[in-house]
Amino acid sequence: MSPEPVWPSVSTPPPISLPQPATDQLRIDAFERLLSLFPPGKVIDLGTGHGKLAIRAARMGWDVVGIDARTERFPDTTSVEFRHIDVREVSLEGFDLILCLGLFYHLTLDDQRALLARCAGTPMIIDTHLAVGESRMDDLLSEMVEVDGLQGRWFKEGTDTRSSWGNELAFWPTPESLGAMLRNVGYGVVLESTPWVMSNRRFFVALPPGYVSPTLGLRGQTKAFVRAVRYRASRRFKAARVAEV
Repeated sequence: MSPEPVWPSVSTPPPISLPQPATDQLRIDAFERLLSLFPPGKVIDLGTGHGKLAIRAARMGWDVVGIDARTERFPDTTSVEFRHIDVREVSLEGFDLILCLGLFYHLTLDDQRALLARCAGTPMIIDTHLAVGESRMDDLLSEMVEVDGLQGRWFKEGTDTRSSWGNELAFWPTPESLGAMLRNVGYGVVLESTPWVMSNRRFFVALPPGYVSPTLGLRGQTKAFVRAVRYRASRRFKAARVAEV
């Protein structure tokens, strides 16, 4: 495979519509379930955008810092400390948890790997599009490529407030390649959440080696992992792989 983008033959890319309300609710529900696995502490929300999930984290007892390279969508609230800063420049030291929600798939591959290297050692919750299944944005995605052993698709970024900051192309890795990137910087456990938000958008929890959730304890964490493994072997899981909200 070539690392250079090869784009599908299309005349005019279709407009990108906003997510449906049902999809939004699935995303919120998944986020709150995963966040509840961690005892409240200090959390940073990277690329916070509209700040809605950062505000939900604050309501769940977290001390939240939300950062973004744009300020247009920052909400008027004092429950979250919003900062105007590029994710590529922010310090990630001193946080108990890192949120990367709706940001990762807007970054270049180099920026993705650099960000994960800076996050290493701190638990993460990631919500991202992936190069798997069908997407309503397929016409903006290249054919599959392989770069440094990592597979994925290039994505043509737009120019609105939901697009990337400073790059025209972003990288959507396959689930396997995202897992490889996380393991390469030292994350010992990578858990995938189901149900998915879309067939190509999923939540992941990345934990440093030896991490034990203070909420679940070692026994509860082990049981949760066993349930996840059993579910992946079930017919219901296989059916969910081809479903899209």
